[in-house]
Amino acid sequence: MPEKLTFLRLSELVMENVKRPLTPREIWDLSEEIRNSQNFQTGGKTPWATIGAQLYVDVRDHKEKSKFYHYSKRPSRFYLSKYRDRLAGDLVDAPAEVSNFDERDLHPLLVKFIDANEHFHAKARTIHHEQSVKRARGYDEWLHPDIVGVYYPYSDFDPKVIEVRRELPPSEVKSSSATSRCGRDMP
Repeated sequence: MPEKLTFLRLSELVMENVKRPLTPREIWDLSEEIRNSQNFQTGGKTPWATIGAQLYVDVRDHKEKSKFYHYSKRPSRFYLSKYRDRLAGDLVDAPAEVSNFDERDLHPLLVKFIDANEHFHAKARTIHHEQSVKRARGYDEWLHPDIVGVYYPYSDFDPKVIEVRRELPPSEVKSSSATSRCGRDMP
């Protein structure tokens, strides 16, 4: 009788074939051939999350006796313990890929998201506040937003409702802003 294929056994087989540390998602994606040959099925919608959880628990609970070890944290990768020494000079010392970008490079993307998202439908713009008069450090943290957006609620109204609104006093305007806090947690 063939052995029952578990998520941990599946992970072990994939890592044995690939011979490099993998994320839980990579393990799942690379395991298709093994899953098909073993008739492995799961009803979960995120089996890679199950793989990740089981690997974490196995490494934590069995420490040195585990077949796996946690190779890296970001992204979280696992590998077989028996190959730990083999990677010492290969991948461990490889410099991490660092992507440097300015926060302002993300503004066009955020502005487009705010404009297209059904929850906002606001018109947003980046505010270049470098020339503003600033006081002591931290005082103006919330006075100078990076992006501001405005939403006119009547723009979604039926044309007949807009006609009625024209006869009434000016409508309210909802406005919002977003400010970066440079790595600090927002309240």
